[in-house]
Amino acid sequence: MSDTSSVICHRSSTSAYSYFRKSLRSLRLNEFPCGSGSWRNPKARKPDGTFMVTGKDYGVQYEKVEQLLDYLDCNDWKSNTSWSKEAEELKKQAVLKPWMFENEENCVNFVHPYFKSLQFRDKNIDNVDRKMLKFENLEELVLTANQLSEVNSRHLPPKLQILELGSNILERITTLCRKPLPPLLHLGLSYNRLIHLSEYKYFTKSYWPHLMSLDLSFNNLSHFAQLIEALQTLPDLRNLNLQGNPLSLTPSYRGFVVDALKTLTYFDDVIISPDERHHFKGLGKKKDLARDECYLTINMVGICGLPVPYELQECDRPDYPVVSTQYFMSYNMLKDEGETTDQMEDNGVTQIPVVGDEDMVCNKSKSKQYSKVIDLQYTKTHKTNKLLKLRDFLNNGIKLVIYAKTVKSWKVEEAVDEQNGKNSEKTNRRAKTPTKLQRVGFVIYTYFIALVKKNFSDLYRPVKIKKTSKFILRLKKQRNNAK
Repeated sequence: MSDTSSVICHRSSTSAYSYFRKSLRSLRLNEFPCGSGSWRNPKARKPDGTFMVTGKDYGVQYEKVEQLLDYLDCNDWKSNTSWSKEAEELKKQAVLKPWMFENEENCVNFVHPYFKSLQFRDKNIDNVDRKMLKFENLEELVLTANQLSEVNSRHLPPKLQILELGSNILERITTLCRKPLPPLLHLGLSYNRLIHLSEYKYFTKSYWPHLMSLDLSFNNLSHFAQLIEALQTLPDLRNLNLQGNPLSLTPSYRGFVVDALKTLTYFDDVIISPDERHHFKGLGKKKDLARDECYLTINMVGICGLPVPYELQECDRPDYPVVSTQYFMSYNMLKDEGETTDQMEDNGVTQIPVVGDEDMVCNKSKSKQYSKVIDLQYTKTHKTNKLLKLRDFLNNGIKLVIYAKTVKSWKVEEAVDEQNGKNSEKTNRRAKTPTKLQRVGFVIYTYFIALVKKNFSDLYRPVKIKKTSKFILRLKKQRNNAK
């Protein structure tokens, strides 16, 4: 049982190099029309030589290289070469120089230096192992949409210039920045989980002196001024992408970056024009503008397209109750910075705390009567410094809800008369039907009068009444004796 559970809980690890070997086998470099098989003349060692084929029905012994290269485009021998720019050319080399792939040693010596680009997207790769150092000429490595939680820079090829690690689960890049580092020109870290302020020091010249392009979009970066201060040390930075981060919600976001980073040509995939740079001139020197806070204005002009309420429809209905319908809108939003519960109560019903989340409040507009176009004229500006929570809230969308409030009114006099009528009816019913206590009291009163008439002196006789029924029986007995 323990062995079975251990097998179930074990997670298979997929390295970048193991997937490369799998992709290399898919090229079928030793199968027809590649490789050195029975279809090939073993004496033909030149690219322009002839080759032996198996077309015995046609009496053919040799075929030209051009014909074998044409077979590579046929569906029967076509392979997936999207994982590398050199993969398709490598198959041609297997036709032109088949002796280079006859044994593993020759294949390794030829293949590893041959590749300059590897692109493994969405292949469940969770580590970059040391065997990647065999690609001594590799310049581009794309590992997007995998399961990488860390990447060791000491396992990267020495000539690597483009490293794309987007859509992984990276929270820190400490291991990625261990020296010596490859001379990267582009570093892509979009759609990860970078959040820590201590990681900002790795985006400086001391780690990436040749960096020209940096993609940090859609992470959890919130400290605006500290990040720009680190990026200002990169002398050759031309392309920067920060969109989707919480810091992009700040008011001076684009203008501050454009003026602070003089070398930029593209920012958030938009070219920086000379007019734009002139427009924001001097903004990057005002550090007080790079505050980690956001202003969000909600403006609701009106409501249209609502169905006509019942009281305005042309139909026979009684005079009372009078029905009126009013409409208002509500939405949830983060509590404003510095706002307390007392301040929200002072605003009436415009803000109500949301149950289950102390940072959220429900905002409501004023109630308005029905019309074809209900004029709300609601405007409110929200201010918060919780940029990460606001970004996640906005990604889920702001939900606007329309409420209809129906009020029914009756005439005051009719309502009083009706209430009085109900009360008098209850009183009469009680008078006609005496309670048990009333019946007992009546009986006691009758027998008491009769006793006084017959023997007045008995009135002053001390009587201890324990129960009403026993007292009545004793009165009856005394009455019979008196007769």
